[in-house]
Amino acid sequence: MKDAWPQLVREAVAKNGESSNLLSSFSDHVVRMARPYPDAYFALGRKSPDAFVDLAHRAYASCARQPKGRFPFAGREPFRAFVEEDFDGRTMRYHAVYSRLSIARELLRDDYARNVRRDPVLQWRADVFREVGAALRTHAIELPGPKPVRWTLPNAGPTILRAPEVVVARLRPFADEPFDALCVRVLRELGAAPRGAVAQVMCELLTPPAGEAVSEPTVEDDDLERTVRTAVRGAWAALDPDARALITALARGDAYDDVIARSPSLNSRVAVSRAVARLAAEFVRTIEQAVGAPGSSGRPKQIVELVLDVLLQTDALSDAEVKP
Repeated sequence: MKDAWPQLVREAVAKNGESSNLLSSFSDHVVRMARPYPDAYFALGRKSPDAFVDLAHRAYASCARQPKGRFPFAGREPFRAFVEEDFDGRTMRYHAVYSRLSIARELLRDDYARNVRRDPVLQWRADVFREVGAALRTHAIELPGPKPVRWTLPNAGPTILRAPEVVVARLRPFADEPFDALCVRVLRELGAAPRGAVAQVMCELLTPPAGEAVSEPTVEDDDLERTVRTAVRGAWAALDPDARALITALARGDAYDDVIARSPSLNSRVAVSRAVARLAAEFVRTIEQAVGAPGSSGRPKQIVELVLDVLLQTDALSDAEVKP
């Protein structure tokens, strides 16, 4: 069966990134790739259908609209680079979704880093995972075979494979042992196991330092991209054509005199500045209502530029409109 991706990507590039068929297929691949990842790798620290959709749409927008400097993009938008390099569908999906340095995995890593900074417990779990890796390299040996790599103890005889919750219950009395000694006990109970399984049991046995626990994410948390994107798109949809034209002109970097010449109602630079300030205030007010918190105190033009970034990422505004 012929791979449809090369043709779909060509059509998307010709239409400034717009292709519902490509987005649908792209989303399917992103979900397949991201499904094994834990909650910490998703926006707001929760893996859900909405989180998968959010990740897929952000990755698609990045491929369609954001130039990348690294190989193989060389300063081009990924989709455009795929077309110009005449990649086949499998190679396109490799660079966009599946490789370690793919666009989609890059977003997962960014979300994880942001969540870890926000949630100390996630940082503690990441530290445990790293320490487990060091302990396994010191006291265990890798078993040959497909990934994920499994570890076992040297000269380990036949073992009874036990579920992680059974291992946790059996090893509770030893939870105060030194880290490496406890890690060896866990591996002995699990039998041959991947690093992630050992780390999971260790996190259940160990107690996070006092004061590390955090509440569930709420609307007051700093990771509110999805809520802000929805609010900005709603505010954009409510604008009249003249207001949209003004914001688009700012994105293109049009001179004040050019803006005034195209808009009879804006007969001076002061009028343009006041109009920009009014639009920025409207967006800030909409975001405040959505998140229930005070909005930005930045300069009006800075606020509008941030709004434009959101509109481009969510496909509410075509980048063809902002190109000179």
